[in-house]
Amino acid sequence: MMTSGKEGVSERKRDSNRRNARHSTGPRSPQGKAAVRRNALRHGLAVATGASPKVMDSAIEALAHALYHDAVAGTGPDGSPDPESVPDLLAAAQDAALAQHDLARIQAITINSFSVHGVNPDGPPHQDVAAVVEDLLRLERYRRRATSRRNRFLKILQESI
Repeated sequence: MMTSGKEGVSERKRDSNRRNARHSTGPRSPQGKAAVRRNALRHGLAVATGASPKVMDSAIEALAHALYHDAVAGTGPDGSPDPESVPDLLAAAQDAALAQHDLARIQAITINSFSVHGVNPDGPPHQDVAAVVEDLLRLERYRRRATSRRNRFLKILQESI
């Protein structure tokens, strides 16, 4: 078996990977493209809400300001906010608040999924449990992403204190 370069990947493996990659390029026909075109927007979680401060709703804005004020309190030498850290901290606070808002939306959609499919968690097994499980698996990707975003920005805020 011959290897190529530093990676140590054999030519055979590289050729196999390239052949396989040709099969995973997404839909090619107009019908296939039309079928998957709006998948990411199916439940609206791929759309950023309040992406700019102008469209940020009052609850997100209030949380962002609370996080920001907690972070900047006493960051300067005299106990006042450090002017150099203020823009970064404000952006981090807004991002953390948006991520928290996304987590709340995901939780609401998760709860709604049970009622949409007629599943009562306290009731007898239902035939649409498979549909609920499918919905929950789709939502898990967005929950992990929002949790990671929130935690990243909260870490920035925590490190500034």
